[in-house]
Amino acid sequence: MNKKILISVVLLIIFFINIIGSTVSIAVNQVENMTIEEENLSVENETTDSDENTNNENIDESADNEENSSNENLSEEDKDIIVEENESSTTNTENSNEVDSTENEIIEEEVINEEQLDEEEQQDAINESTEVNALSVNATSNSEIGVKYQGQGQDYGWQSWVSNGELAGTTGESRRLEGIKIELENAPKLAKIEYRAHGEGYGWQGWVSDGKLAGTDGESKRIEGIEIKLVNMPGYSVEYRAHGEGYGWQGWVSDGELAGTTGQSKRMEGLEIRIVKKDGQDQEPEEPEEKELTLTYQGQGEGYGWQSWVSEGQLAGTDGQSKRLEGIKIKLKNAPSDAKIIYQAHGEGYGWQNYVSDGQLAGTDGESKRMEGIRIQLVNLDEYSVEYRAQVEGYGWMNWVSDGELAGTTGESRRLEGLEIRIVPKIKHSKVEIENPTRTIITSSSLDISGYVLSEHENTVLKLYVDSKLVSVTRSERNDVFANNETTSTNINVNYGDISINPTPGYAGVANLSGVGDGKHTVYAKLYDSTGKTLLASASKDFMYYTDRTYGIDVSKYQGNINWSGVKQSNVDFAMVRIGLRGYGTGKIVSDNYYEQNLRGAMSNGIKCGVYFFSQAINRDEGVEEANWVLEKIKGYDLTYPIAIDTEWSNSDKDGRADNISVEDRTAAIQGFVETIRNAGYTPIIYASKDWLNNQLDMSKLSGYDVWLAHYVYGAPDNTSDYTGYYTIWQYTSTGSVNGISGNVDLDISYKKY
Repeated sequence: MNKKILISVVLLIIFFINIIGSTVSIAVNQVENMTIEEENLSVENETTDSDENTNNENIDESADNEENSSNENLSEEDKDIIVEENESSTTNTENSNEVDSTENEIIEEEVINEEQLDEEEQQDAINESTEVNALSVNATSNSEIGVKYQGQGQDYGWQSWVSNGELAGTTGESRRLEGIKIELENAPKLAKIEYRAHGEGYGWQGWVSDGKLAGTDGESKRIEGIEIKLVNMPGYSVEYRAHGEGYGWQGWVSDGELAGTTGQSKRMEGLEIRIVKKDGQDQEPEEPEEKELTLTYQGQGEGYGWQSWVSEGQLAGTDGQSKRLEGIKIKLKNAPSDAKIIYQAHGEGYGWQNYVSDGQLAGTDGESKRMEGIRIQLVNLDEYSVEYRAQVEGYGWMNWVSDGELAGTTGESRRLEGLEIRIVPKIKHSKVEIENPTRTIITSSSLDISGYVLSEHENTVLKLYVDSKLVSVTRSERNDVFANNETTSTNINVNYGDISINPTPGYAGVANLSGVGDGKHTVYAKLYDSTGKTLLASASKDFMYYTDRTYGIDVSKYQGNINWSGVKQSNVDFAMVRIGLRGYGTGKIVSDNYYEQNLRGAMSNGIKCGVYFFSQAINRDEGVEEANWVLEKIKGYDLTYPIAIDTEWSNSDKDGRADNISVEDRTAAIQGFVETIRNAGYTPIIYASKDWLNNQLDMSKLSGYDVWLAHYVYGAPDNTSDYTGYYTIWQYTSTGSVNGISGNVDLDISYKKY
């Protein structure tokens, strides 16, 4: 090979090796020391190869110094990357020096003009090295790690990006959040944020990350719940909380926990997200601070299972969805070591359970049994009270109660649906009990009123009223009332104060009813503080007062042929005649064989009449059917007393078609009957025993209708029934006797003038 060609090839090789070494040096110093870079470029263009060698060594040394200074703030992973780059750069420089030595020897034999170097190629290499260095600086930034996110929702589309705890979505506008995108800011290279949405029509989606869509876009489907977590981010947590339909702002959750809801069809409306350092991770030591006492609780119920924990007045269970609450767990946070919270549930099939404490289950789990009532109390926390309220079937949200008082109901078969609980400063409690009168119907001209009061306030003042008329009252000792003021394994009562501040808890008064009109009246007992101005507690009890009563009988085919003229001579004012019945086996509706004979005979002797129908309806439609049948049968008769539906056991075996239906179905059947009768222009009435009214019907749904009570009381009719509900006719015996009827007959008193 030609010696000149060989020398040229060798020089070109040396040239490119030199360029590579120089480029690495330039890249390292591009951002940190532009002066050195300019000097390096000048040397490459103006000096000999030998001088270039020397300058490159200086540049490498300067670059090492700059890197050592800047690397102090880098992560261990990024430091490893820089070390590898430095080692590579050093190797290239050493190789370059070795070749340069050879190159100088060759130049001594044959000088090659340095202008052969392409200046455009030099500039390209410099630009490329600058880009690489800029990326390295961004990847190792020491800025605070954060998060940004944007929401898309009803009527507003995609919002602008927000960050670090700011609101995405809306609050107070009832707009559904439909989509969300989340990204990390200033995070390590391998770190990422993952998230998934639960929503309308799609349930839980798969996990997505780093700015991808969770939820939907343009499909008008609500997000209901969300879970968010960090990957490859040791020392940090992601915290987030949801604002939504029916529950407002929930508490903060973190690292994959549920925010929002699932299975409740509640829209998420707003979301806040933030990145926080975990405890003990690069944090300055802080002075210990006293944390605020609070509580958390979670509900379990129909169709949604265990919900997320909530706190301080937030909703556990549901509101307006008619779903039973079945179980509850409650626990304190930041409480003294000897303090605890105790609570007990009352529910379907088990009544009052023993009390439990600090996160244990009250109620049931997986048994599909409704909670009906709850009591909650704090122990060894004298400066605080626990306050709570229940959402109850048929009543909605009831009033707030506290410290062991009943929230919800007992004995009414009503489900709890929602519960709210909170810690408040200590509440002083007071209560009033009216023990007498025990009877609903009062016929005498005077009324005895008595009971007891308890209070944590001293020197209380009690005032008694009948309607608005003040009744004189005396106070007395009642040691027996304190026995029921204790907490036991099965009963939690509020401590209303001991005998030292309640020396005379008993009270009594006599009300003069002269001049009081017939009808409904109310006894009020009101307890005031020592000034007599601030009301502490009150109680009331209704009664019916009658000075004029009418007497009657109720009859059917079992009385046979009746001499109605003889009945009239026994001063019978009215008669309730059975008109028909539905068979308890076949369900067939038939007439009573004597109804026409009895109606004509009674009316012809001046006895006022009503009728009753023995029902075996099992639903509302059958109740309506029975009423329409009765309305057809009474055409042509001038009835002045009510049309009754008779609801009771069909026989002693209790095996009739309507004997074992639910309270709800039976109540619906009765509603169908009485509504149909009323709509036809007649007065309906419900006939049932005291037990049946209390346990087999939901009287809250029948409160607007008259009641015909069957209750046999010793000493009746002078001694009246102790049934506390409203009634207008009382069947007080089944063994009565009147002229014109052979054998026993039911006797009745009507307190209402029909």
